[in-house]
Amino acid sequence: MTRKMGVSLSIAATSFAFIFPALAQAGVKSSQNDTTADSSVAAPGASEAKKMVPALAALSGVVDAKTAGPGQPIQAVLHGKVKLKDGTQLPSGTVLTGAVAKDDMQLEGPSKLALLFTSAKLKNGNIVPIKATIMGVYPPDNDVYEPWEDTGTPALQLWNSTVLQMDQIDALKGVDLRSDIASADSGVLVSHKKNDVKLVRGSELVLVIAPQSADQNGTTASGTM
Repeated sequence: MTRKMGVSLSIAATSFAFIFPALAQAGVKSSQNDTTADSSVAAPGASEAKKMVPALAALSGVVDAKTAGPGQPIQAVLHGKVKLKDGTQLPSGTVLTGAVAKDDMQLEGPSKLALLFTSAKLKNGNIVPIKATIMGVYPPDNDVYEPWEDTGTPALQLWNSTVLQMDQIDALKGVDLRSDIASADSGVLVSHKKNDVKLVRGSELVLVIAPQSADQNGTTASGTM
């Protein structure tokens, strides 16, 4: 996957759309961690966001809302090494596993597809439970990101934990991405036209990932969407 990034990695930024310029170009709306009258009350997902780091992965197969029901397994292969906040190393080639899920945000649209990634399978067979939120979806071989190399950093410096939600408008033709770190889902793709929501093999996913204990790793991969 060939990627280019239009901003120096050494530049500090406070907006997720600015840090990842391709998101801004795609018509992204990001929701920052709003302050409230009681500053001691954190926004939903804020504590989880502080534990997350960015990652890039490519979908291993086709996922089509017409045929994919809740519980259907999904996989994506990690591009570049990622170090989680607890010190766990996820090497390049790690397989992220999950399932088609139930849309817990109850979005409206002619077609929609909720995804939930729950674990990372290392090459040695070990399974690492994870919490993952999708912050961007792109067609295969999209020329977006260069920094995800096996060096691990400086990609880890790019995550801005104040961004708790993402609306990527026209992530795919006629299809928007909605995600929320506080959601049980990793993200929901919903069409705003009559388009079927379909992710082809190799579709690129920009994610943020945190370690999660097995007993916290709940799933919405059952039921109807």
